[in-house]
Amino acid sequence: MEKEYRWHDHIEEWILCICFGLMTIIVGANVILRMCFSYSLAWGDQAARILFIWCTMIGVSLAALKGTHLKVEAINAFFPRTAVYINLVGDVISLIYAVVVCYFMWTYIQTMMEFPQYFSAIPWLPATVMYIPGIIGMGGFCIRLCQGSIIPNLKAIREKQ
Repeated sequence: MEKEYRWHDHIEEWILCICFGLMTIIVGANVILRMCFSYSLAWGDQAARILFIWCTMIGVSLAALKGTHLKVEAINAFFPRTAVYINLVGDVISLIYAVVVCYFMWTYIQTMMEFPQYFSAIPWLPATVMYIPGIIGMGGFCIRLCQGSIIPNLKAIREKQ
C-alpha cells in the first residue's frame, strides 16, 4: 500500500528543487562565462557551495521521512523477531545524535552572531547562512524520524502486545 503524503510532506522536495535549480543555473552560467567570455562570477562558487550545503542538510530530513537514511539492517536479518525493537533503538540513537548536533550548531551560530563574519565574495551575506541548514536539517530529521519511523514502530509494538 502506497503511503499517502500531505502537502507538508513535500516541503523538503520543494526546497531541494529550488536549491538544485539555483545551483545549476549559477554553475552553468559560470561555465558558459568562463568558456565563452573568459569571465567568472566572483560570487558564483561560494553561492553554489552554500546551496549545496542547504541541499545536503534538507536531504537528510527528506531521507528520514522516506525511510531511506543509512542504517544497518543486517542485524534485522539475524533476529527477525526483534527487528522492530532493534529499529526503534537505532532510531532513538539517531534522534539523540540529531538533537546533540542541533544544540552544538545553535551554540556555534550564537557565537558567530556575536562576532560576525562575512563571505569574501559575498560581503553582504553573513557566514551563519552556512550553518543554519544544520539546524533546519537536523531539526527536520528529528521531526521526520519520529513521523516516519519511531511512531510507526511504537504503534507496531503496541499492536503486537
